[in-house]
Amino acid sequence: MREFPPFRLDTANQCLWRGDGVAEERILLTPKAFDVLRYLVEHPGRLVPHDELLEALWPKTYVQPEVLKSHIAAIRAVLGDDARKPMFIETMSRRGYRFIAPVTEARRQVARRRRVPRRSWSDVMTRSPNFTSVSNGCRARANGRSFSSPGSRGSVRPRWPTHSSIGSRRVA
Repeated sequence: MREFPPFRLDTANQCLWRGDGVAEERILLTPKAFDVLRYLVEHPGRLVPHDELLEALWPKTYVQPEVLKSHIAAIRAVLGDDARKPMFIETMSRRGYRFIAPVTEARRQVARRRRVPRRSWSDVMTRSPNFTSVSNGCRARANGRSFSSPGSRGSVRPRWPTHSSIGSRRVA
């Protein structure tokens, strides 16, 4: 993430932010306009010739140089920059563009959350107090035996109604 106050260029998420961390506004740019801005910000203070920009952003493709002018105009509009009195992008007539604002590598401080250890489903289930009796009951049923767990009355039976018991319920 690169910062040139009051803007931040988020290269990972490909978006531009205006503001200070508390009241931030996301500014939308077309993908190519973002690429042009990113390239200029990655080469601050250096004249970037038209040919270099065209080759970097449209490799092995012929593009009219006027395309750069339209993208630079869109970027300037978003940044509030003026071509006659530039604060961000300086035009070097017939040569290229220079990003003139000071650029720093921004380190976003994210509030750290207390890390909760992740547990797998088997960890959760094996530590459940009822798991042992349920798993033993399932194992016994699978082997055709009846199982009585400590504290239970009789064999393990499903807690949901079976098809045969649905019609035989008494209504009081």
